[in-house]
Amino acid sequence: MKNVKLKAVAYIVLLVIIVSMVAACNGGSSGGGGTASNLSGTPESILTGILEDITADGVEMPMALPPSSVDPEVSQYAIGLSTTDFNRLVADVSYSMAAIGTFAHQLIVIQANNSAAAVEVKNLVSSDGGYDAQKWICVWPDKVATVDSGAYVLIVAAHSDVVDAALASFESRAGSVGQVVLFWDFAVDGEGLEEGGGLEIALG
Repeated sequence: MKNVKLKAVAYIVLLVIIVSMVAACNGGSSGGGGTASNLSGTPESILTGILEDITADGVEMPMALPPSSVDPEVSQYAIGLSTTDFNRLVADVSYSMAAIGTFAHQLIVIQANNSAAAVEVKNLVSSDGGYDAQKWICVWPDKVATVDSGAYVLIVAAHSDVVDAALASFESRAGSVGQVVLFWDFAVDGEGLEEGGGLEIALG
């Protein structure tokens, strides 16, 4: 009987050790979900670095406004998150967009509360009712994509070469990223719209 009790105690101790080891292994992604990341600092500093990388790569971008913060009251239009979701999930955000409205161009870096919140932000902005790829008047981006790393999320809406360069810069700086979600591709989603004269014109 004594041996049975000792074995039971030994099994319990072993189980506790195994659970502790698994929890320690998963500790790299704060809040659960998401990926570990080398990113740190403010969204503005990360966004500024990405813009510098794109320029250094020789990728042409339209003249852009300096990075700006987002008022939660306009977060649905600005970044594709409702005010409620913004207040619930977001710690800080910075975005840059074209200074002239005839260019569909925007880069956004969001710092979520933790890595799980970052994954939720990515899923919300890329779902129906999230980021509006057609919010510009008479122009549309070639692509809109989002990706997460740690507590950070990048959203980029622009010409294809800008999108590709921004994603490459974000991944290089982060070290590892989650799945890239391409949720607007003009070649596929722009059916019924026609590019012409530098503008994409909606067909009647």
